[in-house]
Amino acid sequence: MLDKLLHKHLDLMDEIEKSAQADIDEIINNMDIDQLIKNPEMELGIAAMAIKKLMIDKHIPKSIEEGFALSKKIKDLSRDIVVPDTNNPNLNEAEVGKDW
Repeated sequence: MLDKLLHKHLDLMDEIEKSAQADIDEIINNMDIDQLIKNPEMELGIAAMAIKKLMIDKHIPKSIEEGFALSKKIKDLSRDIVVPDTNNPNLNEAEVGKDW
């Protein structure tokens, strides 16, 4: 159960990363080439500020929100986890398999 939860969270993080990259690519592709040649420092500064604003306003909050959601799900899940007290080293052998 925990592995599925973590994989789902990692998939969400991948989606956020892809979305951020697409937004950054759009900002860079929309840069004015003439202005970039005339005043590269200013044009790159404008692009950097746009990327910074985009990350702060859109992608970072979404990542934080998903992180809090994951931690809540793990906290709720941990109440259901039972670890048997045993001295049997082969207790999980049926789940893992002998060739693992």
